[in-house]
Amino acid sequence: MLRPLLAIAAATLALAIIAACSAPPTPTALRAPTPTPFPAQPSPTATAAPSTIATLAPDATADSMSTPDSAASPTWTPSPTWTPIPTPTPDPTPTPMPTATPPPTPEPPFPWTAFGPGTWRVGEQILPGVYEAANVSGQCEWARLSRLDNAGEDVAFSGTTAAPVSVSILPTDAGFRASEGCGHWTAWVPPTPTPTFTPTPTATPYPAPPPGFRAPQQYTTLSSGEEHTCALRQDGVPVCWGGGSLGQASPPEGERFIAIGNGALHTCALRRDGAPVCWGYNENGQASPPPGERFAAISSGGWHTCALRHDGTPVCWYGQSSPPGEVFAVGRVDLGG
Repeated sequence: MLRPLLAIAAATLALAIIAACSAPPTPTALRAPTPTPFPAQPSPTATAAPSTIATLAPDATADSMSTPDSAASPTWTPSPTWTPIPTPTPDPTPTPMPTATPPPTPEPPFPWTAFGPGTWRVGEQILPGVYEAANVSGQCEWARLSRLDNAGEDVAFSGTTAAPVSVSILPTDAGFRASEGCGHWTAWVPPTPTPTFTPTPTATPYPAPPPGFRAPQQYTTLSSGEEHTCALRQDGVPVCWGGGSLGQASPPEGERFIAIGNGALHTCALRRDGAPVCWGYNENGQASPPPGERFAAISSGGWHTCALRHDGTPVCWYGQSSPPGEVFAVGRVDLGG
């Protein structure tokens, strides 16, 4: 059965050759350029044809199954293997910068006006002044120290309390000691007064004084004793009147003062440089101020006189001449007669 098939194939090939030879030639001018064909890819079943033919015609000979070399199929070149594009690697997540820790707030430099429990040197670590312990818990033990060194300490004044307490620390104190129960100490600051607005009054013109008129003397300070009174003019000159049998109403000539105070039978005043001057009855030394001292304020009582240094410490002579160990605000105080 293979031979009829081969005969049909041979006839078909012959007819194709005859048709090709008998076709009229194509004019050169009209011939389009022949594109170069791509090599034909072999059919995957091209090598299976002999097996098919052999199956259909088992009685065919080996010579009838051979094909000329010119009809051999071209060699198939496989396509190159497709290489996938690599997946891009994402950028790493940036690490956040650590938050900077602020430095601790430094302690204020010495000396302080507020402190806690412990022992403190006056002038070096804490300032003198009036201090309050408002948050006392339990027993508050405190002491003003007159000596504080490597050998120990001496207590000038001490106290124990369970309630809020105020203590005046003097410039002459060497130190101050407070227990845990006192809590925190703060310097007392006087309240600032609220200023009030006072409208300026409208000046009323006065008529001119008559010829020969002498204006009365104006004084800035006035103080009275038991039988006499003294005052200071605006220029600092003292003027005294009243009983003066013991010289209490006879101020020194040519002096000018900034403060004056009368006792019962004596008078004391301060020069512009703060030096004290006294006159009048002096049997017991009440008119004999300490030499070399300079004061900011002075006042005389019945038989004694007291004055304030510029640092606020009081000094007294004769009579009630033992002031407490406190510091006072510098200002003029009249002790009265």
